[in-house]
Amino acid sequence: MKKKHRIKIKAQIQEFSSSFVETFIKLLMSFERVQPNIREAVPDIFNIALEDIAVDSYFSENRKHVMILFKERKNKSFNFNLTKGNVFDELDETGQWKRPNIPVCFNFKGWTGFMQEITISGMKPFNIEGDKVKITFSDFKFNLPNGDNKKISFGYIFSYSLFKDEVLSNTENYVENLIYSFWDYYRLYKHKLSSSIDEKKYKKYQKWILEDMERLFFNEEIKEQEIDNFITENPIILERCLFLTPILPQQILNNLVKENFDQDMIPDLICQDINDSWIIVDYKRAKRIIKKNDTARADIKSEVNELKIQLKNYREYFNEEKHRNNFAKITGYKIPSKPKTKWLIGYVLDSERKIFEDSIEDNPNRIDIITYDELYKRFKKFYES
Repeated sequence: MKKKHRIKIKAQIQEFSSSFVETFIKLLMSFERVQPNIREAVPDIFNIALEDIAVDSYFSENRKHVMILFKERKNKSFNFNLTKGNVFDELDETGQWKRPNIPVCFNFKGWTGFMQEITISGMKPFNIEGDKVKITFSDFKFNLPNGDNKKISFGYIFSYSLFKDEVLSNTENYVENLIYSFWDYYRLYKHKLSSSIDEKKYKKYQKWILEDMERLFFNEEIKEQEIDNFITENPIILERCLFLTPILPQQILNNLVKENFDQDMIPDLICQDINDSWIIVDYKRAKRIIKKNDTARADIKSEVNELKIQLKNYREYFNEEKHRNNFAKITGYKIPSKPKTKWLIGYVLDSERKIFEDSIEDNPNRIDIITYDELYKRFKKFYES
């Protein structure tokens, strides 16, 4: 390998490793403010001080695989090693795994999977080949041929093409998805994601969510309350599609300023995003809001304007200090003036998209409009990833 290319790969791995750890710790601290148990869901390595997390990395020249291992080491450091052949063999200090005809526990070709709290002994753990490789290790234990016990606190093996094209350029989203995966599973099953069997169970749950989204979101006969209940009971939808953490569903906003508001209000959901910003979310019925007739444009404009006024009222409610103080007293949460708002509405067909987009072109920046079909597409992409 040419020196220039070797230096480039080393720099890419170091950039990712540093950004991964810093982003993970930052988002974990942010998440902890709304989900205090989050540290019980993530690998132990990320519960130590940032300066104590070191990285050992390896690159296989001929198989084009990257291995990145995060470990606890008092003198924080980054090590890069160039090798050939099966990248996992580098962990065998005796060199026996590199010999031909060694018994292998798993032969992977282009495999994506999760290895956690598994122990492999008596044979070489892996032989890894092919493209589209993404293997995640967490508390993974194995024995060397000389009998020594080894443990990977947390790490990855990527095919270089996948690492370069899909991971390196999108580290923050990658980390967000990882943290949410740990939390989703912990919330469902009350323990850490701990094996490929657990991952299959988690995947089955995701598939059930996707199928229910199809059933509810695209059926004009479904009532709005059923949609509300479904989204509220399955916070994974907003967490994975919009990166929102649901906090308060159906919270009454008591009207204490009679001259400004006619009555109490009840938004569908009050959330926080990953940056700790407060978001008020309202759902619109799953029925299609665009009609195929001459009044289609007027109908949709009327719907949009009605919802704009409703969301504007939510924001202006928190402009009043009396309201903010009362809300904090009741819920324990301090909402700032003019919080952001999101509006989830019924699905929009591709053939009707232009009418819809024309109707919201003057939409103020603090109102984010998401259609149910867009929500479905995002969750489907997450499920298939």
